[in-house]
Amino acid sequence: MLKFFNNLNNIVELKTNIKIIETENTDLFLADLFKYEYEAGAKVFELNSKTISIKDVILISNLTKFSDFFSLSTKNWLGDSIINNEYWAESLFFRNENIDKIVANINEKLGFPFLNYEIDNTKLIKAVFSVETDILINQHNFENLINIIFSTMKHTLIILKDLDYIKLDKLFKYSSLTFLILTNDFTKYISKFSELELISFYSNKTVVDVIDNLPIIRYFENIKNSPIDENELIYNSEEEKLVAKLDFYKIKTSFFK
Repeated sequence: MLKFFNNLNNIVELKTNIKIIETENTDLFLADLFKYEYEAGAKVFELNSKTISIKDVILISNLTKFSDFFSLSTKNWLGDSIINNEYWAESLFFRNENIDKIVANINEKLGFPFLNYEIDNTKLIKAVFSVETDILINQHNFENLINIIFSTMKHTLIILKDLDYIKLDKLFKYSSLTFLILTNDFTKYISKFSELELISFYSNKTVVDVIDNLPIIRYFENIKNSPIDENELIYNSEEEKLVAKLDFYKIKTSFFK
């Protein structure tokens, strides 16, 4: 379970590692999280009995840069991949007779071995390589990012904000991670009635969780005057989608009365 604002009324069930939170303004939702921690002096999340600060959460939005995750530090995946590449040790920096001659020449003039030929990987990598710092995370590079970064993370809370291109099946396999998808329209991510239990709604520091999709299915059965299988598509056309979104708005509004 995931609790918000240290409030038992703001708990969502995690039946998978994904929870989609629909709210009118995702920026204001994040602002409420930061404001709570500032005013209460307490961490805003509690995940499986462990408190987590919003400052320790990984946030990815349409303005997040690829370089926020990849750097030339040897402790980062990118830097580590360079120094462990089979061609790195074979490069001219490690097998350069001219540099050996320079060292020998200087030490000969000094009369003793004073100058050494040593490779500092950290400094050398930063002197040789650079990264593009203006590339944003997008639908074309997101999957590569998660395959590299998420596969090494453990028990981390990750917020994906307004990323319309997210595919849930790409996230389910990272079972040790918990993903919060923030959006103003949950129908961008789900299409079946069975997926409704992935949804929560947020308004005015209140989180309402869809614990059971059956009441919503009954609601639509009454409208259609026919039974609905939970694996059935919620809509089959853009026209049906618009009608369904209007019905979902009515349902969501009733939650906050």
